[in-house]
Amino acid sequence: MLACHDMLMPNFHLAIAKPVRQARPTRVVLDAAVVISALMFGGGPTADLRRAWQGGYFRPLVSEDTMRDLHAHLATPQLGFSRWDQRQLLNDFLPHTVHVPVPVVDGVEDPPRALAYGRLAMVGRAHAWVSADPEILSMQSDRLCPTYSIDTFVRVLCQTEGQDPASPDVSRLQVFG
Repeated sequence: MLACHDMLMPNFHLAIAKPVRQARPTRVVLDAAVVISALMFGGGPTADLRRAWQGGYFRPLVSEDTMRDLHAHLATPQLGFSRWDQRQLLNDFLPHTVHVPVPVVDGVEDPPRALAYGRLAMVGRAHAWVSADPEILSMQSDRLCPTYSIDTFVRVLCQTEGQDPASPDVSRLQVFG
């Protein structure tokens, strides 16, 4: 059986094959911890996730609030990134994103992180929300898209039954039709 890495990038010398474009690409909210993990780690599901967004298998959604959160996470002293390092990491992510203008909530200057991502998912009509936060992962709502861990979302992208391994079928995530 092929590993997911082999399915998304069967020959490491070749770039990932572009999937057949859907009329409406799969829109996915990735929280800051997920993005940073995908940018920092070169193997496993986080690397598969990165290759998938870079290959156009889905489009990450961002808003002003989620970008502020991502910048804050990248700037934490524990990570030790210089400003140049931060820009380089963001250059691997931002060109693949869709900016969604999320209206400001009156009276709320600094919304909780989860609220910013939830509002982005709703306004951006996201098909999925990928998170590393156990509380987010336990949430299920009729008003919100499904939430996935990195591993689970990558497994969905890498389904191989009855399809070309180079073109994972993410259409089952399209809950908004």
